[in-house]
Amino acid sequence: MLKITPTDNELEEQGAWGEYRGVKLLIARGNNIKFKREFKRLSAPHSRAISKGRLDEQTANDIVVRSAAVGLLRGWKNFIVDGEEVEFNVQNAIDLLRSDPDCLDYVQEFADDVDNYIVNEMDEIGKE
Repeated sequence: MLKITPTDNELEEQGAWGEYRGVKLLIARGNNIKFKREFKRLSAPHSRAISKGRLDEQTANDIVVRSAAVGLLRGWKNFIVDGEEVEFNVQNAIDLLRSDPDCLDYVQEFADDVDNYIVNEMDEIGKE
């Protein structure tokens, strides 16, 4: 397989760690299969409205939030609310991404940045 960009397939699917406002977030790459399938599944019932440019903003946002919660955000650490660690699960991820649009933006930007999923250069040197 020819490749110029040495991405780590496991990182792309399982996620790489980023940090947003002191909370460590495990984020899969934006083009991973799970995200694409979820986005397609949630978009399908609205395909006619989407193609005509008539999808309402709330529905569009809900599709993005749910797709990101299922397909991008894989876990977190140090997420503490009222002195208690928040358990990672899809519903909590949906709640977070829906109520904190800046965090959603961070997750999307991180997922789209290929540099977060590049193979460690030292690992590659060992393979030569």
